[in-house]
Amino acid sequence: MIDTRDFPEQTFLRDLDALEWLHEDLDPEFKRLYNYRNGRFYFGEYLTQGYLDITGKCVEMTMQQLVDGGLFTVICPALDKPQNDWKEWPKAVCNRLRVDIASNKAVDQKQIRTAIFLARDCVGDRFLVPLALMLLGLRSRQSDNAAIANAFRSLFTGM
Repeated sequence: MIDTRDFPEQTFLRDLDALEWLHEDLDPEFKRLYNYRNGRFYFGEYLTQGYLDITGKCVEMTMQQLVDGGLFTVICPALDKPQNDWKEWPKAVCNRLRVDIASNKAVDQKQIRTAIFLARDCVGDRFLVPLALMLLGLRSRQSDNAAIANAFRSLFTGM
C-alpha cells in the first residue's frame, strides 16, 4: 500500500487510461486487453515509469497475512474455496465476490473488528483506516456506512 499524496501530480497513471490510448493502435491484442479491462476486469491499478523511491511512503503485506487474518473466513467467505486457482483469480473476484457483495446482509461487528485488526496487523497505524475500509468494501454495501462509522468512532474515540 502506498501513500501517493506526497508525489508530484501525474506520477501515477491509471492503467485503463494507458490502455485507452493504446487500444487505438491496430494491434488486436491491445483492443482485446482494453475491452477486458474496461468491462468487468477493471481493478483500479496504477502505473508509473522509471525508478520511483517509495522508501517511507509505503507498507508491504503478503496475501498470506490477509488470509491468516480472516480475509476468506470472515470478510470474504465467497472466496474461501479449497481449490482456489490463483491464475483464475480475476474471474473468481468478478464471478463470486462482486455477486456476493450485492447479496450480502448488513456487515456485522465481527467483520468490522476483523477488518480493523487485520489492517492494524498488516500495515500498522499509518494505513490502518484506508486498508480496513478497503477490506470492508469487499464485504459491505452503501447501507452499511453508519454501522461502519459507529464502529470506527467507538474503537478510536472511546465514544
